[in-house]
Amino acid sequence: MKLSILEKACLCFVAFVAVMVPLGWISPWGAAIFVIVSLSFDIVDRDMAARKKAEIAFREYKEEVRLLLNSTVEAIYGIDREGNCNFCNPACLKLLGYEQESDLLGKNMHKLIHHSHADGAPYGESECLIFEALDREKGTYADHEVFWRADGTFFNAEYWSYPIKKGDELRGAVVSFLDISGRKRNERRISTQYAVTRLLAESETLEGASLKILKMICESLDWDLGLVWSVDKEANVLRCVEIWHRLPEEPLDFTSNSRQRSFEPGIGVPGRVWANRELVWISDIEKDKNAPRGQLAVKAGLHNAIGFPIMLGEEVLGVIEFFSHQIREPDQELIEMFAAIGSQIGQFIKRRKADEALKEARDAAIEASRAKSDFLATMSHEIRTPLNSIVGMADLLAESELNAEQREYVQILKRGGDTLLKLISDILDLAKVESGHVTLEEVDFDLTDFIERTCEFMAIRAHQKGLELCSDILPGVPRFLTGDVNRLRQVLVNLIGNAIKFTDQGEVALQVKLDHIETSDGQPQCHLLFSVKDTGIGIPQKMLENIFDPFTQVDSSSTRRYGGTGLGLSISKKLVELMGGCIWASSDLGQGAHFCFTAELGIKTEQGRVDQTESIAFKGIRALVVDDNNTTRSIIREALISYGMLAEDVENGKQALDLIRKAKSDSHPYELVMLDCRMPGMGGFEVARMIRSDSSLDITILMLLNADARSGDIASSRNLGLSGYLIKPVKRADLFETVKAVLDKKTPAPSIASGIDSGKKKVLPAACSGTDGNGHHGNGQQGKALFRLLLVDDSEDNRLLIKAYLKKYPCEIDTAENGSIGVQKFKDKSYDLLLMDMHMPVMDGYAATNEIRRFEREKRPGAKPVPIIALTANALKEDQQKSFEVGCDTYLTKPIRKETLLKELSTFHPQFAN
Repeated sequence: MKLSILEKACLCFVAFVAVMVPLGWISPWGAAIFVIVSLSFDIVDRDMAARKKAEIAFREYKEEVRLLLNSTVEAIYGIDREGNCNFCNPACLKLLGYEQESDLLGKNMHKLIHHSHADGAPYGESECLIFEALDREKGTYADHEVFWRADGTFFNAEYWSYPIKKGDELRGAVVSFLDISGRKRNERRISTQYAVTRLLAESETLEGASLKILKMICESLDWDLGLVWSVDKEANVLRCVEIWHRLPEEPLDFTSNSRQRSFEPGIGVPGRVWANRELVWISDIEKDKNAPRGQLAVKAGLHNAIGFPIMLGEEVLGVIEFFSHQIREPDQELIEMFAAIGSQIGQFIKRRKADEALKEARDAAIEASRAKSDFLATMSHEIRTPLNSIVGMADLLAESELNAEQREYVQILKRGGDTLLKLISDILDLAKVESGHVTLEEVDFDLTDFIERTCEFMAIRAHQKGLELCSDILPGVPRFLTGDVNRLRQVLVNLIGNAIKFTDQGEVALQVKLDHIETSDGQPQCHLLFSVKDTGIGIPQKMLENIFDPFTQVDSSSTRRYGGTGLGLSISKKLVELMGGCIWASSDLGQGAHFCFTAELGIKTEQGRVDQTESIAFKGIRALVVDDNNTTRSIIREALISYGMLAEDVENGKQALDLIRKAKSDSHPYELVMLDCRMPGMGGFEVARMIRSDSSLDITILMLLNADARSGDIASSRNLGLSGYLIKPVKRADLFETVKAVLDKKTPAPSIASGIDSGKKKVLPAACSGTDGNGHHGNGQQGKALFRLLLVDDSEDNRLLIKAYLKKYPCEIDTAENGSIGVQKFKDKSYDLLLMDMHMPVMDGYAATNEIRRFEREKRPGAKPVPIIALTANALKEDQQKSFEVGCDTYLTKPIRKETLLKELSTFHPQFAN
């Protein structure tokens, strides 16, 4: 059994007392003191052993810590509160280039290794993040600073600094750091390569980017001078095209020699790169035997040289060369990066060559388009000018006394002129669309009014062939829209005109329905489906695919029979596509044709209110529609039903009379009957006479007349005592107002088709000098001044034609054959109006108008400008706009018809309206 010290002491004391006291050798107190002293020595000995053991353990711990610090790859050092080093590990000594701890211990570490930035600028302790850790007693981190080595060089350092505290007392800080120069170098290289890519993407030419690329690579990758060499294929040499350096002074001997020198394949660094199509690295050019500029480079302090090719496939397009004052061994990663940059620049050159080729092709196309437009404008002018005389004289001849044969000749002449004018207009339209000169306008319009006016305009042609033209807008279609109404009308007129041309009997029906509505940029847009269906000759299936190609007809026989160039559908297709839609056709030979197209149009947010509040007054009224055309009959019947009537329809006069008599006998008589004037078998006038002959029938009768209503038809309606008549195709608004009027026993004014807006610039009537007290011109009698007009036109025939148009009107007409003469006459005499041809020799109409407006501003300040009407044979919108810009008030396109000229002149004085 193991005894403790106390137990052993007690045993010893008992033994000692038991032996020594009886013998009398020691007193009991002495024995006690002896035992106590013995125990004290034993305790001290044991304490010393414990301390020794603790010291050994502490030394072992310190050795373990030392081993740990020495083994870590991170460099670590400690500082006291003043920044002096109190410990450091071998990694720290190694990275900083010191041999012994004593080189650092006790030294101020900031002044020793952290005193400056990479560019040499001082780095004060107040800025230092390590001292910030001491001041704030909080850890800090940085990876954007440098530490300086013992040899005066620096490296990129990433470091962490943490305060050391004992209790609440701050004792110093511990700093661990790494050399991240390699990582920073790779980051700079990647960043440089991206920057080169960005520069190439943003530059138009290599010349514009090369200097920036040299500067960027030199500054980012520590090169002192860069050069770009280009291959001169004719001389088979390399020539220097760009140099950039960052040396304190330009090495003139080296740079001048490089600019003047050329390198053949295999000679010098550039020549070797060119010959071998691979990168060349020279660690020290002073030792290179194939270096014609070697001594000049060394003189400038340059040693390390590198050159790499600008490659496009297997072809070397140029060489980029860099020099450094350092002597550096090949860096494989840098070599790969430069190879990639050379390939990038080669691809850039390839793209730019493709862009240049594309630009040249585009410029050539633009020039060809411009030449084509100029040619078309010239041809338009050259054709329209004599055509103006032909059509104008034909109109004048038609007004004179002619026999039947002569009148027929004149009509043929007029039709030929109209056909030629239509052909010219189609060719110009096609050219404008194909050249991209057509831009769509955005105007507000009423769809119902637009459709009715378009059909009204085309109805005369249809009725002249005995065809029925009808239109129908299905429910759900917004009425008030925004879009290019003129281009939409052009498409519809083309399609309806074709349908009329290729239909000999039956009908042409236009229908509009809603396809869908969507919202674009917060604005509602509707896609409408327009369809034009006829009962004509039809189109073979094999021709449907090509029907919209220019100059395409169904076959040569139809061209001979029906005429036309086949441009209308091609123009319509392009216009529809501009309006965000598409166009197609379906047909079978002999079964008629069905053309459809969609168009994207804006919807007015304020749809307005259609004034039909009194339709309740028609409720319960029985009406009968009599027409042999099913489509027209159905449209009118549905309209009457929508007004609250009880409407029925039949297709001929006999059925109508039978129904009228039966309704009378059943005590449910018809109160309103609408009769088509011309029906097979029994026509509308015959049915009306039979109704009027029966005194028991008191029925309101409205006659439906064709758009080419003859005066005899209107007279017949009046002679029969009919309540009124409507012109087909019937407008819904006219139908409502007329029905309301006749049912109220009021006689409406006949509905007359209004003209279609030409889209020209509107001009307010200008006051004309020389009028009498009532504002009317005299006729040449004494005391009454004539309307003074200056006609400026280089065509003698046109001058004669316009004078002939106005010979019956009290005008005084002066003429000038070019703009220069016209301007002089204007300055010498006062005029009420000018007619100005825009294309003339010596001085054209644009220059003449500009000079006249300048003269008015300077010599007649405050006076109202004299109206100027431009006369142009060029129908392009750009020329018309140009005439407005120089000061014209409006324009007329040649050939100028008499009624068109008079209508335009009437806006300036009422005498021309008679």
